[in-house]
Amino acid sequence: MYDTKILNHSFCDLFICITVYPSTVMLFIPNFPKKMTKIITHISFYVVVYTIAEWIGLKLGYFSHFNGWNIWFSTIFNYILFSVLYLHYKKPLYAWGIALISPHILFFLMKIPYSSIK
Repeated sequence: MYDTKILNHSFCDLFICITVYPSTVMLFIPNFPKKMTKIITHISFYVVVYTIAEWIGLKLGYFSHFNGWNIWFSTIFNYILFSVLYLHYKKPLYAWGIALISPHILFFLMKIPYSSIK
């Protein structure tokens, strides 16, 4: 969860959703390489950037983890996120299938009750 003294949680989430994520997609997809080794490097670069940004946010107190989540889970999640993002660009139906199933897997693994959804 994002947490700042200046902006409330909802506005902070909205700001990131309409600025950071679209900007990332506009940089990530057009520059996607063809060779497998370069693909892994390309995805890893974005994972590292996102993970470092989250780590800095955690250290500065602008970001919090809950329900046993930690920076390592975020790193794994980022690898899945960027892989599925590219899959969505190439084969959207497969990506939608993963996107519909993966939250249920995360809820199960993290032992989060569905009743906690707001």
